[in-house]
Amino acid sequence: MDDRELLSRIDEHIARGNRLLEEVREEMRRNRESTERLFARQDEMFSEQVTVLRGLSDVIKKMGSSLARELSVMTDELRDLREQGRAQTEALWQMIDRMNRLDPGGAGA
Repeated sequence: MDDRELLSRIDEHIARGNRLLEEVREEMRRNRESTERLFARQDEMFSEQVTVLRGLSDVIKKMGSSLARELSVMTDELRDLREQGRAQTEALWQMIDRMNRLDPGGAGA
């Protein structure tokens, strides 16, 4: 193999290497673009999720406040019923005491 042939083969290898390098660069460019699109979509999805979660948080807070108000009303009503029950029981005991004073020996004695 003479020098010209050798130089020609070297030139062919360099040209082939340059073509391969250009293919690699193109593939890397496409990968970068794809990755950028994926990250952009991921950012959109995260933003959408944050919006949805904030909305859900607001709904849960409102429900919690509503439930707390209802529980407070129910607690007040239960307290009133308990007080009424005690008052009625006290009134019954007083009536029994009066009846005992009117008939100290009892009706059957």
